[in-house]
Amino acid sequence: MRNLLPLLSAWAVAAATVSVCVPLAAVAGHRSGVAEVDASPGKLLEIAREALRQVEEDRLGELWGASSNVLRSRVPRAEFVESTRKALKERGRVKAREWAQIRQVMYSESGQAVPAGRYANVEFSILQVNGTAGVERISLSYEGGRWHFLGYVMSRRSGEEAEAVAGTSAAAAADARRPEASPPSEPVAAPEEEVEVEAAVRAWAAAWSARNVKDYLAAYAPDFDPGNGWDRRAWEAMRRERIKDKPSIRVVVDNVVIHLSGSAATATFTQNYSAGRLRESGRKTLRLRRFGTKWLIREESMGRE
Repeated sequence: MRNLLPLLSAWAVAAATVSVCVPLAAVAGHRSGVAEVDASPGKLLEIAREALRQVEEDRLGELWGASSNVLRSRVPRAEFVESTRKALKERGRVKAREWAQIRQVMYSESGQAVPAGRYANVEFSILQVNGTAGVERISLSYEGGRWHFLGYVMSRRSGEEAEAVAGTSAAAAADARRPEASPPSEPVAAPEEEVEVEAAVRAWAAAWSARNVKDYLAAYAPDFDPGNGWDRRAWEAMRRERIKDKPSIRVVVDNVVIHLSGSAATATFTQNYSAGRLRESGRKTLRLRRFGTKWLIREESMGRE
């Protein structure tokens, strides 16, 4: 089955360093004049576990009734119940289940089959009774001031590959029912871009931590604006001196939220910086743009969304 639900195929980094990563701090969502969204890992995990409980207890009609408008508008209740039961039968009994990662992304593009907005993906590592390891994903969408269930997918892992064996989602069901139409979630489900942006951010942090000035500076776009009156050449000289001057640097990126808009992206995250006795932590924003096959930083700021 082809699974096209938003975010479902975004296989981030390893479970210990995921994004919105296994961190404990809430993801900041406040902007002037906009109510803050409770997108903390704890909140998302609570909602996902309740959805899984309803799935396991065969309360599928109830789950569908309180689900996302996206799901209910594309998948009839009876079809959702039937396809989910089939998926669970193929999955078999679960012996153990453990939270693996949480990923969150915001999309701003309008005029798409799936609305622009905030989505989250909560993944659980599972061990089936037959000894097969797999991953379950509960997807959520933020609508009307609340998080709503959007879809369930189970994948079986074989070696390093993840083979989709069962699942239900708004996109998958709509695709099966209307093969000639564009799947509803396809326009916003750009996991390769999301993963590329996150990889660029983590590579930038890794180069900084390794004091690799060449790779660190290469992460910035040709039209990067250092701000504060710096010209590019002077800024690079300053950064080179400051990085090389430190005996050790450690930069940890947590709570990543990626906002995609065409060839532009904004990555907002918690930056934990340490060098010697200095310890700093704050909310960092990188604005990136695609240049060929690379996402490069055009602007950076601390302390604001």
